[in-house]
Amino acid sequence: MFRNAGFDKDVFRLLLRTKGGNSRVKLLKALLSPKDRSMLSKELGLDWKAVNRHLKLLQEFGLIREEVNIKTSMRLFTLSKIGEMLLNVLENMEELEKEYNNQSVGNRAETIRSRITS
Repeated sequence: MFRNAGFDKDVFRLLLRTKGGNSRVKLLKALLSPKDRSMLSKELGLDWKAVNRHLKLLQEFGLIREEVNIKTSMRLFTLSKIGEMLLNVLENMEELEKEYNNQSVGNRAETIRSRITS
């Protein structure tokens, strides 16, 4: 699913297989609207240093972008187009997992097959 969407295994590892992956996914969701580091720290209950580390990683992978307001010098972060696409893929995966878990064993393979081909 990630590869079909244009994402490689490193992006998958960054968000789902490494320590801090859950926090990075939460950051992506929080960045549906622009926020600064302080706002993110408060909203997610994370230390600002942790937020800063996660933001740097997400920027390196091109999943977020930083915008500076010239008038206030405030640095706001928001999702990049790639970040929006990835968040959409992750949400679809969560939806599929819920659907999968609520079905009988016999129907699970058919659900996965139909989702992959649609």
